[in-house]
Amino acid sequence: MHSDLLGHDQWTRERMRVLLVEDSSDQAELIREMLALSSQYQFELQHEPHLHGGLDWLRDYTPDLVLLDLNLPDSRGLSGIQRMRDAAPGVPIIVLTNVEDEATALHALRVGAEDYLHKRQLAPELLVRAMRYAVERARVDEALRESEER
Repeated sequence: MHSDLLGHDQWTRERMRVLLVEDSSDQAELIREMLALSSQYQFELQHEPHLHGGLDWLRDYTPDLVLLDLNLPDSRGLSGIQRMRDAAPGVPIIVLTNVEDEATALHALRVGAEDYLHKRQLAPELLVRAMRYAVERARVDEALRESEER
């Protein structure tokens, strides 16, 4: 087998565990299909259609990343971000929405989201890149926190 310059086997893909909190089954399936196209990652996707289902799942599992719809039957607006952050501190959250509103996007980032993506503009490369960057930023932040505690 060949290895790339970073020492990773080019025939294996890095695993990323993702919690998708999205009430639209069609949108969830579209995201699943986009993630399946990745040559770099093998995504383990847990789909929950309600915020409370996602919060329940987080009691037993820790994902690498959360994809969170802002318009859920049991949570509307930005309050879901804080509830997710409380349930999974340190886990990056990317907001998915149909609302193109710069003020809401900035507010989402201020309350703890790593990124804010408009569903209608999603493309597989954009989604995977945003996820990869969010996870890497979280790893760097955690390493920095650990080094400061020493």
